[in-house]
Amino acid sequence: MDNHDQLTHDMNNSDYRSAMEAVDKMERDLKELEEHFLKLTVRSYLLEVALAIQFSPDLMLSLERVEKSCEMCAKAVTDEAVAFNEEKSVIAPVQSLDDDAEEEFCNAVPESTAALTE
Repeated sequence: MDNHDQLTHDMNNSDYRSAMEAVDKMERDLKELEEHFLKLTVRSYLLEVALAIQFSPDLMLSLERVEKSCEMCAKAVTDEAVAFNEEKSVIAPVQSLDDDAEEEFCNAVPESTAALTE
């Protein structure tokens, strides 16, 4: 019977240790959840503030003005690019003629310098 009592006592100690380890783990998990909850709460408040600021009437008017200005600027750049491309298409044939003339000149220069050295 002594062995049985000892075995029961050891088993109860083992159960107690296991239960305490489980309680400690639960406590750690609860602390982690609490920290995570606090971080999310702070983030939620920051998002609420950001949302409230985003929809202020003054800010909305400023954003509308900036969008209109951006659209006008984009249109001006597009118009300028179209005008530049149209101008370039007129200049391109003339430039190709200039390239041909330059090539003829470069070919003629060695002949003229050869005549000077003779």
